[in-house]
Amino acid sequence: LVVITPVRAMARRGDAVCCLGAAAAAGWVYLAEGGAHLVLERRAIAGDDANFAGCVLRLRKTTIKVGLDGGAEDDLESRTRSAHDTSKLTDALLWRDQPGFARDTACETPETMSLAFVENVMRPLLGSRFTDPGVYVTVDYEFLRAVAQSVTTERPKQRVDVSVIDMTQTRAVLLRDANLVDTKSHTTRLDAGDGESPNESENETFSVELKPKCGFVRDGSQFSVSRFAMHQRLKVTNGNVLQVSKYDPLDLFSTNQDNVDKALQALVAFPRNNLRIRRRSPNAQQSTMVFGEGVNAFTSLGGGEGAGSANEGSVTSTKEETLSSLLRVVQVALRESQVLPRVLSAQRKDRLGVEVLMERVKGVTDELTGELKLETRLKGELRDFVVSTVAKDCSVLIAIRRLRSGKGKAEETLALDEMFVVSCPENKKGCSGDADAKYKCRVSVVDLDLKSIRNLAKWWRLERDVMQNW
Repeated sequence: LVVITPVRAMARRGDAVCCLGAAAAAGWVYLAEGGAHLVLERRAIAGDDANFAGCVLRLRKTTIKVGLDGGAEDDLESRTRSAHDTSKLTDALLWRDQPGFARDTACETPETMSLAFVENVMRPLLGSRFTDPGVYVTVDYEFLRAVAQSVTTERPKQRVDVSVIDMTQTRAVLLRDANLVDTKSHTTRLDAGDGESPNESENETFSVELKPKCGFVRDGSQFSVSRFAMHQRLKVTNGNVLQVSKYDPLDLFSTNQDNVDKALQALVAFPRNNLRIRRRSPNAQQSTMVFGEGVNAFTSLGGGEGAGSANEGSVTSTKEETLSSLLRVVQVALRESQVLPRVLSAQRKDRLGVEVLMERVKGVTDELTGELKLETRLKGELRDFVVSTVAKDCSVLIAIRRLRSGKGKAEETLALDEMFVVSCPENKKGCSGDADAKYKCRVSVVDLDLKSIRNLAKWWRLERDVMQNW
């Protein structure tokens, strides 16, 4: 491992900060994955290299062209291509003259364009305190092979069957670990005088991941329900889920706190991929999933006395009260940070919808050559649609660590860079027996990668299916 320059000193997009070889693979463990990327978490190592401590590493995946899931996706793409050919509509064409992108977008890779998109488009919209564009690290084949072997048993079977780590990539993206409140607490013992508890359990960090989805109904829509609810109905029809989720994004994005509470409770009942909670102890090398679809492994929040006092001896009661306490902190953190109005504003960038945009793209396509002539207005509308689509599929992560009772009062209303302190609501059952309990929080918005405009026809087809099924 040869380190060139510290991560936080990097100023230029696309510069690699180091090279990771086979020996470095042992320092990374599986955290999560989506359709396009797999994310590794850095092991907590005393005296760890400052380049990597408190970071995650995002690796590109590639699709396995076999299996039922992969076949179904290919069928959908085939149907949409035959219905509306938008093959000439490329990301290079769409973002060519966008500030912050390379002047010659033909030289851009999907990764460099995605970093440019997060840094120059999404970050100004959502705020720098909530977003991290990341920087590059160079990875070699031996590193990728070692990682691929080590994470196989950790990956969900449905992911293993359809995708693998792309062994041809030479760079990965290094990002701050949004599951942590800060890095220091996981590499060294903090001085008890700064308001942190010397008790190990009270230094545990919980991270709550919410995938809010679309939080508004478009003006003039013939439907008064959320897009999420409509899509749930289609998933039931297609046999993807047995019943619709009771969660409604319109409640979560509401300014009415009773509605927000209703949304969070619905997510507990139907977590699916919309709610995940992880826990990390200061002496643990990696985080543990404690709540999500099919998982409920809670113990007391922060180890506070009285966490299960309402029904001593009842494990179920303790888990419920712990989860209830945590969600109250989440609700306060969401309100204090004002992150959801920013996400909603980005979602509202698209004022037309995919069906209108498909018709406009067809209207500027030369019937003989298939060439597109994107005028400035349409290009702006398509860019806004991409921004909206990314914001509708992003995740909001709230990292939480309890402070020792009676401490942190001076920072109660003071934002500490990306961190701030919230108080558990007074006289609420389940607040660890302490009405003055305070929690240090960090709120982040993640999963902001550029979505390719080549998917426009696929998005159009899905929208039609959702509407027709409803």
